[in-house]
Amino acid sequence: MLASAAVDSFGSGLWLAGGALFFHQVVGLPLPAIGSGLAVAGLVALPAGVQLARFADRHGPRGSYVALTLLQAVSYAAFVVVHSFPLFLLLATLGASLGSGAQAVRSGIVRGVGGDAAVRLRARLHAVMNVAIALGAAAAGLLIAIGTDAAYDVLILADAATFAAAGGLLHFIRAVPVTGRSDRRGWVAIRDGSYVLAAALDGIMDLEFGISGYILPLWVVSHTAAPRWFASVLLLLNTAIVAVFQVRFAKGADRPQGAARSFRSAGFVLALAAATFALTGLVPPLLAVLVLLLAMTVHSVGELLHASGQFGLSYGLAPEGAVSEYQAVFSLGMGLSRAFAPAVLTFLLILGGSAGWLVVGVVFVAAGAAMSVLTRHALKRTPSLVPADAT
Repeated sequence: MLASAAVDSFGSGLWLAGGALFFHQVVGLPLPAIGSGLAVAGLVALPAGVQLARFADRHGPRGSYVALTLLQAVSYAAFVVVHSFPLFLLLATLGASLGSGAQAVRSGIVRGVGGDAAVRLRARLHAVMNVAIALGAAAAGLLIAIGTDAAYDVLILADAATFAAAGGLLHFIRAVPVTGRSDRRGWVAIRDGSYVLAAALDGIMDLEFGISGYILPLWVVSHTAAPRWFASVLLLLNTAIVAVFQVRFAKGADRPQGAARSFRSAGFVLALAAATFALTGLVPPLLAVLVLLLAMTVHSVGELLHASGQFGLSYGLAPEGAVSEYQAVFSLGMGLSRAFAPAVLTFLLILGGSAGWLVVGVVFVAAGAAMSVLTRHALKRTPSLVPADAT
């Protein structure tokens, strides 16, 4: 599973660093069309992923994951013959939908394979995936530096190959039992109000990924006296902290109560990081560098706590029998957050400046506190979610 996740995430790094450039430089699509097309594809993929996860619950997650990744490989490889926006939009939507389903199914497999240690296993996967994405982005940088159409084609085809390889590797794990009931009607998870609200609160907290993955370079360049290249140092620091400490922070989050505590703590820590980032736009160059390092370190700790809480709650609040479907619903919050995070955070932080950081910090604290209350309510309403050995 670790090898499969690493290969898949290496491909994600290739795609994140070079996908948009391929469509712009090789296919010739304008940047606004690429952005809007990928946004539409991402939104369509959210309900499609839930339906594919329901299928996996009924027919077996391992075989479903292998099939989805093979189809992803074909859909992404087909990008090299794209020469129009309609075909780009069709393939992007197909690939995103398959990817949404595959991610939810993989989370279900983690639950089936990891059992009581599923949260720790998912933490290990998260750490490995962060490193692999960075390596994939570095490899994409080499191909982008070459800059020829052939180099961009290699980038896209290599990304496609990682899907097939990731699915092929998971084919060799032991079979995960089919847990979905064949007589189940409708989307059970989407009608679970507490779980949907938990997904929404996680989506709000997920804005923190938009800060480290999108806003930070813009903030460094436009609002601080630090050198432009320093944003890359901060991203490497974040990757290193997550890779080294994610598994340790997952301890205690394998029960809903512990996961809720991690989530609530994440809100306070991320708020502290936001307040520290706010200071970086008000100090001279050398101090800006030092304060940015401190802010990124605190933000990374908040990310560790959020991820641990996220993993534990997505499993701990989900009943047996629909694991993949529930994971897909939980990912709806993340999907919507990452679709709208660039616009929301640009407005609040880049246009709002230091005051915007304080607003974001308050939002993080509120989301963490609300999740704690929601978890207590959900456990009282559904006692079966509390493990028998929980105190």
